[in-house]
Amino acid sequence: MTTTQSPTRSQLLAAWARELTWADVPERTRAAARSQVVSNLAAVRASLRLPVGRALVAAYGPPTQEDPTRAAQVLAALATAIDFDEVAYSGHISAGAVNVAIAEARHGGLDGEGLLTAAVAANECAARISAATILSPFFRGQTNTHTHLASAAVARLHARRAPAEQWTSALGLALGIVPVPLHHGVVTSDLKALSASGPVRLALDACDAAAAGLTGSESIIEAPEGLLAQLSVVPVPEAVTLGLGRRWHTDTLTYKRFPGSAYLHAAFDCAERLHRTHGPLDASRVQKIVVHASLLTWQLERKTQSRSSPATAPRPRRRKLSVGYGVACLLLKGSFGQRPGASGAGRRGAVGSGGEGDRRPRLGRLGADGAGDLPAGRGLASGRRPRVETAGAAGLGRRRRGGGAGRARPAAGVVRRSHDGHRRPGGAGAGRRVGRDGVVRGADRLGRPGHPPGPPGDRPGEVPRHRRPGRGAGRPGAARPARPGPDPATDHRRGHRL
Repeated sequence: MTTTQSPTRSQLLAAWARELTWADVPERTRAAARSQVVSNLAAVRASLRLPVGRALVAAYGPPTQEDPTRAAQVLAALATAIDFDEVAYSGHISAGAVNVAIAEARHGGLDGEGLLTAAVAANECAARISAATILSPFFRGQTNTHTHLASAAVARLHARRAPAEQWTSALGLALGIVPVPLHHGVVTSDLKALSASGPVRLALDACDAAAAGLTGSESIIEAPEGLLAQLSVVPVPEAVTLGLGRRWHTDTLTYKRFPGSAYLHAAFDCAERLHRTHGPLDASRVQKIVVHASLLTWQLERKTQSRSSPATAPRPRRRKLSVGYGVACLLLKGSFGQRPGASGAGRRGAVGSGGEGDRRPRLGRLGADGAGDLPAGRGLASGRRPRVETAGAAGLGRRRRGGGAGRARPAAGVVRRSHDGHRRPGGAGAGRRVGRDGVVRGADRLGRPGHPPGPPGDRPGEVPRHRRPGRGAGRPGAARPARPGPDPATDHRRGHRL
């Protein structure tokens, strides 16, 4: 009696993607793919106008070069260098999918339908692999290198109409060499430009190796020591092939209006709306800006600002990762990442202060002493330090017990966890506010020097915080008992100096 072995996840993905045609793609997904290509090219064009883009071209050659591998590599670097790339439900899939398809179309003479079909096939495979590993302790955002490996490999294999055996071998080889970018490098250097282009190059090398006869593991995804087991604490293997041909992850793509991490864009939208509604701020009257944000936003701001002086703005390479810098630009000028008057995806190449390494950003910059052409810079230089805090879901993080020995005492320029669950009355001076996303408080509506704020219930201008489930309250949504909040001048256990 013979038994038939079930196909592996890689084999199922390969069989579906290899047979995908333009006629199989629904019209809504076709439209999303067209927008994806246009948005990706706009991000490439934006980077080319900046020093980081020119450096990438000097290192790897122009994106129109004849070598499709090298062209795809530099395109992927340019598309992600200033964090202007698209985001799907489960990851950054364009870096490999679109840029490899573009390079292959130029090299192999693909028509528009062939290019878009290759990109959609790559989107669907890479997004599913990312979804299966989404509960991961270290991989997130553009550092999801396995997303780039899968998307680049599938895009090339589909564009070149590779035979079935090459598909499984190429995927096995590509997903078996997952690089791990270090977050310290991402937030302190130009590493982000390579976090996608490096894996794209590795995946294309794996495709060449498979075409030459090298074999890869057919069970690299779901094996006990395979991709899912290594990357995720709670792998979801069924997500790899769930809904193929029926559920299209390409439809979940979103397109950025500002350069920067997707974790910042809710705050950016809020700041832009505040500027549109109330006009530019008078920075001399602003002492503190509070941004209610998610835990991921708070973590990103902490990592970004922990290496900046409280009196200075983040260095250029980190501005696109800083919610404080972007919100300040939008509140002051109403724009971030585009020159005034530029609008629409087709004009995203006109990058201003949001651009990486821009020597004279239009929205201003801060010098080493805090002075600069931003009003906020002049305020810092004169001794007035506007403060940006993130609050809200950040309070879900773990609280440290004890005296917090060795921790710096927070001063002006603090990113602090929201630690209490009670609501505080807004009062007449609650400031300008849009929904629950943020508030700008004037300096004349806070405790003045020599007059420390009173108890939480008596602070004019305080913004009510969200209710949070009480600990041990016995019922969902129960508010914790009110307790006094920390005084930034004395409480050294909570808070992180910018």
